[in-house]
Amino acid sequence: AVCRAQADWLIGMNGTRAYTTCYFKRLVVGRVQTPTLAMLAERQDKIEHFQKEAFYKVALTDGRLTVVSENIANEEAADLLASLCMDSEAVITQIKREQKKAFPPKLYDLTSLQREANRYFGYTAKKTLDMLQELYEEKLVTYPRTDSQFVTEDMRKTVESLVLALDGQTVDVSCVINNSKVTDHHAILPTMQGAKCNKEKLSESKQKILSLVIWKLVQAVQQPFIYEDVLVTVCCQGQNFTAKYKNILQPGYTAKPVPFAEPEKDKDVPLPKKLEQGTVLPVVRAEKKHGFTSPPK
Repeated sequence: AVCRAQADWLIGMNGTRAYTTCYFKRLVVGRVQTPTLAMLAERQDKIEHFQKEAFYKVALTDGRLTVVSENIANEEAADLLASLCMDSEAVITQIKREQKKAFPPKLYDLTSLQREANRYFGYTAKKTLDMLQELYEEKLVTYPRTDSQFVTEDMRKTVESLVLALDGQTVDVSCVINNSKVTDHHAILPTMQGAKCNKEKLSESKQKILSLVIWKLVQAVQQPFIYEDVLVTVCCQGQNFTAKYKNILQPGYTAKPVPFAEPEKDKDVPLPKKLEQGTVLPVVRAEKKHGFTSPPK
């Protein structure tokens, strides 16, 4: 706190006065905002002055497996590689597997609920809070103005009963229990009355907010999502080609997608079966692909 106060004095007060008197315009300097603004300005400059460049890739396929080369700057080189590999033999030189685990999301506090209500429905923070407050007064959700995403140990049976009523499953709810992370109020939950109520009698906005709260509880108590990232390397005519695949080992919480949002197109596909390191692909087809580099996001 002392360092912060001194930095504000040295940088904020002095810097603001110095820049304002130097440039005859009120210019505010701050120990946090000035470097943050510099990062944003630098990124904006890169985007505005970005010059796209063409690149080429060569894709190989045997009907099951599709692999691509690194970016090739020269079109003639890409054409040559494609012609060399067309109808030739390729070998899988490496299959690298890495198992990963993603844990289910936490329960809602007020801020995270407002953020997702805006994302899914376009609601402002105020509208979400107003709908929550009305649902709370109707005893359909718990207290809304909370900054915690957990519940306490003494609520274990209550949460288990809620999940059973909502999803028809008995699950271990330990992942949402943490006494040390609950201060004045626990995470936002539906009440048993909210779980069993007839949502058709509510306004559309309140239906959506209540549905969000219910879905988050059901998703938060699911098993982790376990998957395997697979990187396949294929060699053809002395050139390496790669492809990425994803094998789902345990769908976990991803089996409970957002029921009221447009489903996202799944770009991840599993590795075709019976492909191992050393497998020979007797005949592959080759195709040149054309693209352009993109500016920073």
